[in-house]
Order: sequence, then C-alpha cells, then structure tokens
Amino acid sequence: MFKQKAKQTGITLIEVLVSVIIFSVGLLGLAALQLNSLKFTESASLRSEAVFLAYEAADRIRASARLSTGGQGVPLSQFAIGLDTVPVCSGNCAVHTRELVEWKEGVAGLPAGKSSITVVDNMVTITVQWEENRTQADLDIDRGLRKFSFVTRI
Repeated sequence: MFKQKAKQTGITLIEVLVSVIIFSVGLLGLAALQLNSLKFTESASLRSEAVFLAYEAADRIRASARLSTGGQGVPLSQFAIGLDTVPVCSGNCAVHTRELVEWKEGVAGLPAGKSSITVVDNMVTITVQWEENRTQADLDIDRGLRKFSFVTRI
C-alpha cells in the first residue's frame, strides 16, 4: 500500500548557514559598538583634560593677579598670551611667568594642544585647542580640531 514518509530529523545545511549568517551579523554589530565606545571614551577623556586645564589656568591667575581691591598681585594684563606664543622662563623669572610656562606645557600634553588667554578689563577668556584625528575622514573634513573656551571674571 502506501508508504508513510519518514519524519525529518535533524537540521538541514541551509538552516545552519542562515543561523551562522545571523550570528555573524550580530557579532559585527557588537564589534562596531565596541569601536564607537572606545572612540567616544577617548574623545571625552581629551575634553575633560582640556576643561581641567582651562580651570587650572583660571585658578593660577586668581592666585597671582592683583585684585580690584588693590591687592599686591600681578596685573591681569601680564597673563594675556597668544595661541602660538610660548613663554620662556630661564633662571630667575617672575612667578606668574613660571605659572604660564607650566600651564602651556600641560596643554602641550594634549594632541597638538594649543592655548591662549585674553584679558579685557577684569574678564579673562581662556581657550584650549586640541586635535582628535582618528581617521582620514577627520583629516579631510575639519582636521579634528576641538576647542574649549572659558570666560571668567577675576
């Protein structure tokens, strides 16, 4: 009479291939997620360091500057320094010059780190600039330049 078909047991090769492809796509997604995580962590670390350096400069200026109440400190205008200016301190130099040299050295620790301080009356603007070149695309678009500016009243 009629033969009864045997029930299928196990899985076919096509089912295995489909499951391997789905698993591979998932792993690629996890790898991309990990790479983005590392990239953003590095970016946040550099930004945090730049913010710290800017606030450190403000604290150094506050400690050394002559207050509007007639203190015996250094005039604010002595702290103005350009983006590409490197202060020189050899031998016995003024304390505020040594402070600027140390601060500029700290900023130079950032990738292509540069900084400036501008003074208008008792308003001080501190700018820290650095590069975040992770890919060739960053170089082509905006060279990965990042900048943090901080304005404070001394």
